[in-house]
Amino acid sequence: MPAGQPATDISSAARGGVEVAPSAVTVDGRALERRGRAWLLWSFLLCPCHLPLTLAVLTTVLAGTSLGVVLRDHAWVAGTVITVAWLAGTGYGLRLIRRAEQARGACPLPATRRAGGPEQPS
Repeated sequence: MPAGQPATDISSAARGGVEVAPSAVTVDGRALERRGRAWLLWSFLLCPCHLPLTLAVLTTVLAGTSLGVVLRDHAWVAGTVITVAWLAGTGYGLRLIRRAEQARGACPLPATRRAGGPEQPS
């Protein structure tokens, strides 16, 4: 881009003014889906329904440390932090899966039979 000319591509401005050819930016839908599923899996461990178990494990692991004492004395704060982490992780995982679907890489569905196409055995 010549000097003094404003950026016409909004996405290049969002990347800090660095222009990237559209063919250089590829989104691998399957990789996005795998990352999204991994985020959902790890977020499942922080799910609020598992909160008593999570707090018990953390308290046992951190027993005898100052962090263990803080966790024991402030269980409500720890529960709130764990719940917020679960919400953020689940939201991010779902966002990655949605992006994978938009890139047509997430769990491709079989093509439906079109009119005039070959008959499928019953």
